Amino acid sequence: MPDTMPPKVKREAMKLFLFNDDIKRLESVKGYIDSNLEKDLSIGVLATFLNTSQSTLRRHFTRYFQQTIYSYILKRRMEMAMVLLLSNELSIKQTSKKVGYKRLTSFTHAFSKYFGHAPIYYLKSFDLKLTQSDDWTEFANK
Repeated sequence: MPDTMPPKVKREAMKLFLFNDDIKRLESVKGYIDSNLEKDLSIGVLATFLNTSQSTLRRHFTRYFQQTIYSYILKRRMEMAMVLLLSNELSIKQTSKKVGYKRLTSFTHAFSKYFGHAPIYYLKSFDLKLTQSDDWTEFANK
């Protein structure tokens, strides 16, 4: 940055790009998210992981990856949930826990909103077996 640049303009210009260290840290938090989908991935936890503030993490993540950190976490959790469901090795309830949801209803709501149908729809449409813990009659018509 030129030294002749007014301080206010220089501060605003600095917000437009990231340094190599910032990029490495963002890639490491992305890797942490991908490896820990079943854990608490709140902004507070992730900011602590990077030793940065929550607002800096949000701003830098969005700038570098062109999506919010929340949308990235949701995308990865839903992709993994679909893979797990279609592998037919875990029940829907087990899948929900494996991708970080404590409550089955929260998982079902997020899954339905993301994919347009409840998880049981995909099990039925691919003719996959339902396990005992997948007795979801109240969700079957969503």
